[in-house]
Amino acid sequence: MRQPPWMQALHQQIADAGPALIIASSTTRLWQWLRAVKPPVIVIGSQLWEQKEQGVLAPLILRPASFIRSLREKDSLPGPVIVLQDQLNGSGPSFIPWQDGSRELMLSAIDFLLFQRFRPPVFRICAAHPGRLTLQAIDMTLPAFQPDRFPVYADTVYPAFMDEISIPLPDWEAEHTFACKNPEQLQILLADEMRLLECVLRESLLRQDDPSHRSLLQALQLRQTGSVQRASAANGT
Repeated sequence: MRQPPWMQALHQQIADAGPALIIASSTTRLWQWLRAVKPPVIVIGSQLWEQKEQGVLAPLILRPASFIRSLREKDSLPGPVIVLQDQLNGSGPSFIPWQDGSRELMLSAIDFLLFQRFRPPVFRICAAHPGRLTLQAIDMTLPAFQPDRFPVYADTVYPAFMDEISIPLPDWEAEHTFACKNPEQLQILLADEMRLLECVLRESLLRQDDPSHRSLLQALQLRQTGSVQRASAANGT
């Protein structure tokens, strides 16, 4: 199938950018581009896309902690790195609160850490134009590194990203995971899943020999484990 012109244009733009840090939203267009073009990029995300369509993109997707471990003794990024911040949620030291207007969000520190360590050029993949994606440079004329400079970084990188996903984008796939970047919403989700798991566990005492019930119980236990890990910054660094 012939690729739309914007796919090759984006591929060339990212190739020209070299070892750059790229912020993107999790749109269907981005997924289609990654699947069709198979660019030499690293994607930092979560389980949202790991199993989609039989895990076709799984080799490209790394969790933040895994990627940080791969950078030991490196003095530059290995190539273009796309960070899907809207897929990363949790709490703990690897997530930093940032105020977006009236709401507080817990942002993964991964891209901030990469910027502070390597000072690469920073771009964002713009999805505001229907039917295509474009690459836009972000002016990162920040002061010298100081531990409290994350707000400066976030105020520079994320306002356009937040405006874009607030449109809302018709093909945005991370609405559910992004909602959990709000600490209160994450706690509500965990509480709901705990109540559901408790109900299933109680019922299991009465139906221990039901294969379908055992399968449901196992699925819920795995899901709850993942939720607890996210709450303790399993996606973090």
